[in-house]
Amino acid sequence: MNKHLFNPVMKDIADKNLVYKHPIIGREYFKRLSFILSKIEVRDKRVLDLGFGRGMMLPYLKIKGAEVYGVEPFIGRFEEAEEVLKKHSLISKIKIFNEPGEKTHFLGEFFDIIFSVSVMEHVLDPKDLYLEVNRILKKSGLFVVLVPTENRLYSLSRLLLGISKPKDHYYNAVQIREKLSKYFLIKEEYSYYPILPFFKLFICSKK
Repeated sequence: MNKHLFNPVMKDIADKNLVYKHPIIGREYFKRLSFILSKIEVRDKRVLDLGFGRGMMLPYLKIKGAEVYGVEPFIGRFEEAEEVLKKHSLISKIKIFNEPGEKTHFLGEFFDIIFSVSVMEHVLDPKDLYLEVNRILKKSGLFVVLVPTENRLYSLSRLLLGISKPKDHYYNAVQIREKLSKYFLIKEEYSYYPILPFFKLFICSKK
């Protein structure tokens, strides 16, 4: 198991996925999480991991002192995360729900921060999702979005690692930025890495 894994919970989640276990991809994934949380203070904040997948970010947010919620529409991924959280007695401390991001059960203006990590490139029509984020995000809240650039360097790295581009990677970072700007104010923007931009991080607020 990779040395970069933060704790036994994250190790158990990673063990269920070949991508996370890859010595390069897995290490870079966790470095991206650290990069995101170096830009955002989550302690004592109510946060949502929107489309949490297998749940890798959930325990990391908890470690950082946040009140953590997550939604995931795909039942298989949801159940994998749920199994690990139950095993480590975290299911009552990290609240997760199997429901679409476009139509959640949360009250309006419920969250301080909503994270979307490597999700928006998979959403063909994000309008309803962005409207829901606006509904459940506090007036002073932040919507934090990380997406792959899909530039030539990113494509080359994928080729060298022997990974095919997913068929549902519909948009690159430039296109996602344009869509985001229709619904949110983009307050800050960062490249990961600064010199070799494989990913873009957008920190947004409500208009």
